[in-house]
Amino acid sequence: MADCLIAIGCNQGDCRQAFAHAFKQIGALPATDVREISRNLKTRPVGLPDTSARFLNAAVRIETRLTPQRLMVELLNIETELGRKRDSQSRDRSIDLDILLYRDEKNRDLVIRNDELEIPHPRMSFRRFVLVPAAQIASDMFHPVCGMTVGQLLDHLVHSENLIVMAIRDKNKRASLVTSQIGIQQLALFNAHWIEPTNVKFFGASSIQKDEWKVVVIDNLELVNTLPATPKLLILSGEFDETNTKVFRGPVWQVQHVSTDEQITELISAIQAMQPFD
Repeated sequence: MADCLIAIGCNQGDCRQAFAHAFKQIGALPATDVREISRNLKTRPVGLPDTSARFLNAAVRIETRLTPQRLMVELLNIETELGRKRDSQSRDRSIDLDILLYRDEKNRDLVIRNDELEIPHPRMSFRRFVLVPAAQIASDMFHPVCGMTVGQLLDHLVHSENLIVMAIRDKNKRASLVTSQIGIQQLALFNAHWIEPTNVKFFGASSIQKDEWKVVVIDNLELVNTLPATPKLLILSGEFDETNTKVFRGPVWQVQHVSTDEQITELISAIQAMQPFD
């Protein structure tokens, strides 16, 4: 049977009851057994207004003979049963079920990227609210894009310096990003600052303070190896291929072609997702 890791989240209604129903329904799926369920974790919402309710997060590890595509259909059906409307503009969740990792019956760690399904989940490798419960039950499961296990990803998140690298080949897009006044102001709210690639060699790992974030924008992935600290996260523009990133072993996030404002929003969301819990 395939070995699969699923994330579950909720911040609307009776989340504990929703979790119990979802776990029961997952266990009742054809040719599927629930192997282990993590403890619940309550966290601040990421990418939502401060007024939004806190999220309850957990993870469930299953064994199944369902294909990833069929499993995703079944999870969407469970979401619908619990009142989830995926066409809604709201990012609040009555329930959210995502396939994080899928190792098939031949022990192949699958990478699927299409309009219907993305495995591994594109943001799981740096989201603390995903990794903490996932590591409780699946620290040994392997992320085939990052080249790390779930346990190693969590250890990297906790112990690496607060350094983010963004790889963008287009010169004009790089300039637009780092000179955006809105971006500079929003980053300042998280004590985050741009570092010019030409100045990278002048700062060391010891210069990054505990509550400070530094963001470097590069045009060549080989530059990752010249940095004085290992990045906590490598963000790739659509010009790069996340599945063929051999210069960096760690969390990689592919952000497809988006505007400067959208890039800034995604960067802020990533910083929020990596922050320690309060």
